[in-house]
Amino acid sequence: MNDSSGYVYILKNEAFQKSLFKIGFTKNMPEQRAKQLFNGMTGVPLPFDVVMACQVGNYQEAEKNVHARLKPYRVNRRREFFELPIEICSKVVLDECNKINEHLGLNYTNPVILEQKEDTVIEIEEYHRSGFILSIKDLLEQDSYNSTLTADQKNRIEILMLVFIDVFHNDISRWYDGFMKDHNSEKEIQIWEALAKAFCKAKRYYEFNEYKQVVFDSLLLRTINRKTFVMKAMDSLNVPRDLLSRILDCYELKPTPLVVVTSRGKMLNAQLHMNN
Repeated sequence: MNDSSGYVYILKNEAFQKSLFKIGFTKNMPEQRAKQLFNGMTGVPLPFDVVMACQVGNYQEAEKNVHARLKPYRVNRRREFFELPIEICSKVVLDECNKINEHLGLNYTNPVILEQKEDTVIEIEEYHRSGFILSIKDLLEQDSYNSTLTADQKNRIEILMLVFIDVFHNDISRWYDGFMKDHNSEKEIQIWEALAKAFCKAKRYYEFNEYKQVVFDSLLLRTINRKTFVMKAMDSLNVPRDLLSRILDCYELKPTPLVVVTSRGKMLNAQLHMNN
């Protein structure tokens, strides 16, 4: 193993939130690094478990690229913790490590086989062995687009698609298509990333699975309206008020009004109402 070779790992800790993972690098075996972190961190009552790890020819570059792609979901800029489903975290780690290995001509088998496998680890390995394929079909020919997407923006949109895959059923081509229709695709992506961050944070509540679609709908409405407006708009739904309030508090940005462009080119702010 050369000086730049090592591992990028994903760790979990039962003392933390279910969808909170530490992503870092090490030259040693990932299990050894997990033990070092537990022994060296005060205030952590339980040891770390290695959920997934990849061997890579340049571990520092790989970690940097992973952190860059997952930046909107980082809970603290001083800590390497991210709040996202494990399938998404592991896919990004695998993608970035494989890119570097391919560029360096290295034939590492990833994810690496860990010494101790828990149920989550086995599920992740099966998930990647199954072959994750994005459906690129039914491309619609548009008369015009307002913006183009960079490679970085496409990577970020792919993560958004994976976060919302259970509640917003569009393939990646339609996601791209939607953002290219925006006058400011970067701003729109940032709004959706804040929405995704809030959606993942709401998973902390045990009622999440029962109200998953409502969580998405209410947070989507929150991106363009004040909390009080959304609470009133969702009033007819059979959702506990305290739960809805906590869900809406997960969204951190100020609302961005919906802009309607008239046939004469005039831009007007609008509120989105829901027909229940």
